[in-house]
Amino acid sequence: MDNNDKDDTFNASKAEVFEALGHPTRIRILQVLGQKGLGFSELKREVGIDSSGLLAFHLGKLTGLVKLNQKGLYALTDNGSEALRIVEASRQQERQPELSGRPSVRPPRPKAIIAGFLIVLVVLGAVAAYQQQQISELNASTSTSTLTSLKTIVSTTTYSTTSTTTSTILLGRQPIPATGVEVANVSVDGGQAIAVNPGAGWIYVLDTSYLTVINASSHTVAAKVELPTNNTGGVVHGGLAVDDATGMVYAALPGEVAVINGSTNTVVEAIPFNLDDLAIDSLTGTLWGTQAKGLVGVSMTTNSVVANVSLGFEPDNIALNSESNMVYATGCINSFVCGSEAALVNGTSGTLVNTVDLYSAYFTAMTVDPATDIVYVSGEAQLVALNGTNGNVIFKSNPQTCGPFIDMAVIPPRNQVLMVPQNYNYLLVYDGTKGTLVNMYSFPSQVDRVAYNLNTDEIYVLTSGSMIILRDYPIKGNVNSTVLGSDLNCLPP
Repeated sequence: MDNNDKDDTFNASKAEVFEALGHPTRIRILQVLGQKGLGFSELKREVGIDSSGLLAFHLGKLTGLVKLNQKGLYALTDNGSEALRIVEASRQQERQPELSGRPSVRPPRPKAIIAGFLIVLVVLGAVAAYQQQQISELNASTSTSTLTSLKTIVSTTTYSTTSTTTSTILLGRQPIPATGVEVANVSVDGGQAIAVNPGAGWIYVLDTSYLTVINASSHTVAAKVELPTNNTGGVVHGGLAVDDATGMVYAALPGEVAVINGSTNTVVEAIPFNLDDLAIDSLTGTLWGTQAKGLVGVSMTTNSVVANVSLGFEPDNIALNSESNMVYATGCINSFVCGSEAALVNGTSGTLVNTVDLYSAYFTAMTVDPATDIVYVSGEAQLVALNGTNGNVIFKSNPQTCGPFIDMAVIPPRNQVLMVPQNYNYLLVYDGTKGTLVNMYSFPSQVDRVAYNLNTDEIYVLTSGSMIILRDYPIKGNVNSTVLGSDLNCLPP
């Protein structure tokens, strides 16, 4: 690191601290956490914030001042405690009454003194962060006891340590153990797909025989709906969609689509369409599904085909933006070397708008952020962002792993993308504006599927036999991409 890099780091850290202390809500967060550590929901209630996304935003601004402790609770770092002490001292001084009949005697320029304290605080924090980086870059063979001794020397570190079953994790330099931010763990039978109805408060998990219904508030299983069994044995195709407007749930089976009433948790009918992946347009009541070489739109009012769009490739994944009535699909041109493509379809006219060559040798996953109208598509060694209207490439970035990815989701309040790599036990979080890797969560086993609930600000992760519910950790930078093979030579994207 050269001197210019050090100066940039220091200036950025100083600016972030001053910004953190410049908002009354963030001061209130420090005051509340100065009393005791709290979970996300408790903190939201104590601070008096209704929006989970807003609280997550403010916590993100308090990087270095707030940490997640070993119990999974938000707490103040040493620098956070010092910043709170300075703020409280300033307020106490301003409340001191004037002495009657005598000139006011106060320390000269109290704001300047406070600024001086803050600058000293930031300098210590910047030095500590640099020292912490040196520690984390030690040879991996360094023992836990040696690392603990070194951390004792760096007494002003801005990062906390969280113990796992295998090693000591340095937050800010290594992936976040999922157990540290886990809200609940729900037992499920497998998990081919997952869908969420935020408004009604239900989570749906699809496996080969049942649709498991989970209460999003209590995190308990409310029902297990047995799926129809046809002459192929009832093996699901993996497509699952939920209509936010009607509460109806759709599950793709071989040769038919099962329709489940979300209020009664019963199968009400099976419509005879052989579809794979599914997406529902709640505004038009059109169910879209992938078929060989194309997309099919089915009216859920008449159970009749209203669109049949040829794509020129076999689609694997589908995504939909109800606000723009655009439908998206990705798939492979070839069966041996994929040669992936993405297609944009106008859901109103049922016409193909554009096809984008992605040049990926592996199959792809995709998702869309309705708030920004950006479509995110993965491949091997690439994350591509497309304009949701015309398909123009916004950026193409290296995801710091060779890929491929098997599932994706978005966190609209923070403009982030969740991605599930096939070959690693991690959930990856990317900046939706640049495609940079900003956080990693580690799991004891392979992650299969991921979804996000906007109403609860929770992440749902399907692993073998369970659905793990996470509270997103708002502080960025918990990344070590070498465990994902970022130092390996990937195939050309």
